[in-house]
Amino acid sequence: MSSLNTVTVTDKATGQSAARELSALRNPVASVITLQIDPEEVAAFEQQAGDLVITLKSGESIVIEGFFVSGEEQRNELILQDSQGLLWWGQYEIPWNEFWFTEISTIEAAGVEKGSSAWWLVAGVLGAGAIAVAAGGGGGGGGSAPEPEKARPTLVIPEAADGYIDADELADGGVEVRVGLVPGAREGDTVVVEVRGGNGDIQVQEHVLTWDDVAAGAVELQLPEDLFVDGASYEVVARVRDA
Repeated sequence: MSSLNTVTVTDKATGQSAARELSALRNPVASVITLQIDPEEVAAFEQQAGDLVITLKSGESIVIEGFFVSGEEQRNELILQDSQGLLWWGQYEIPWNEFWFTEISTIEAAGVEKGSSAWWLVAGVLGAGAIAVAAGGGGGGGGSAPEPEKARPTLVIPEAADGYIDADELADGGVEVRVGLVPGAREGDTVVVEVRGGNGDIQVQEHVLTWDDVAAGAVELQLPEDLFVDGASYEVVARVRDA
């Protein structure tokens, strides 16, 4: 059951949250917008002149005016909270073309300040891969709804089992990740691993699946050491793109 009248707006810098009337929300900046909408209720996402337009399967529309901004420091984040209370973070690049939804356990994973400079990694919250949302055409880009009931790639970072990576663990030249493949993955599909810094920068590592990868049901990759900066925080997510 969705709630279309109010949203929760969280300041990314301070972590302060407040309930707002959706009709009164204008041009948010550096905020996390949480909507009480089950992802499976969504039919499409669109960008219209900087506004985020969410069309539900019921035919209703939600408009967040001024959601899309040009600068990384001011970017806003979208979280959908489903009927079970699970949080789905819609990750995207600037300029926006599509969302990739990842299940997260806390809002901090979406870039809210934790008040700590510890060097930490969240691997799709250490085990949950991202949901790919296909881009639509026309009108400045669009997307179909996330489908959380589908199988998702798993993402494991053994060196970050405690949530942290230190210099000793990077001494071998990088961070090893293991991506468990989804049923139906085929030779020629591409595993995409995204490393997202706290400033919104996204570094992408890709690997085209071989027959041996598919037979093994997983692929192991190494994220280069130079992707990480001491004292920074990161989120790492994975998805599989069809050939």
